[in-house]
Amino acid sequence: MNNTVLVVGSDAPYGAAILKRLQAEGYVVIGLTNTSDLATAIEKLKPDFSPQRVIVVPRLPPTTPISDLAAEDLILATDDALVSAEVAARYLLSSAPAKHPRRLVLLSGWAVMGLPDATVASGIMGGLIGLAKSWALELGPEGITVNAVVAGAGVVGSHWEDSLPPIGHHPTDDEVAHAVLFFVDERSGGINGQVLFVCGGLTPGIMPT
Repeated sequence: MNNTVLVVGSDAPYGAAILKRLQAEGYVVIGLTNTSDLATAIEKLKPDFSPQRVIVVPRLPPTTPISDLAAEDLILATDDALVSAEVAARYLLSSAPAKHPRRLVLLSGWAVMGLPDATVASGIMGGLIGLAKSWALELGPEGITVNAVVAGAGVVGSHWEDSLPPIGHHPTDDEVAHAVLFFVDERSGGINGQVLFVCGGLTPGIMPT
């Protein structure tokens, strides 16, 4: 496995920290901003840049009560995030011989667990986790591991993280980047279809027993 990494969503939250951490660890990294034509943007990188590790960081949608949400906005935002992940997965599938080791990491948010006024975020973040699990089964035989990191509320304007329990703390961008690095590491080939929460101790305190 080569040491090149593509970060899709380098302009999204945590994107800059992920790029910085990967570079500090000696990876050759290129960042792409979220774009409606990701397939063309990736194609332009060839043949000089052929990453075998791809990280997808979605944009954060704003909080919007469902009563104020237009169906078209929900469709557009969800398509934008999930299609970007699909393009990344399709690229990895076609970029190397079968069973050649590759990594795909999808960043999700706490909205997947339920968050008021976060219809769009819940759909996007839940969809990314569902894709990670489905693709882990589908792409694993091809040598591609797919995992998800859940970090932050995943929505603009939320104060949900203010309810951290006394034992917790607000995870830093660097701590999120460290979790992503764990999944892209060459030694993590035996880890597939997993979801890692970087929550500072918040989620264990609210999960049902």
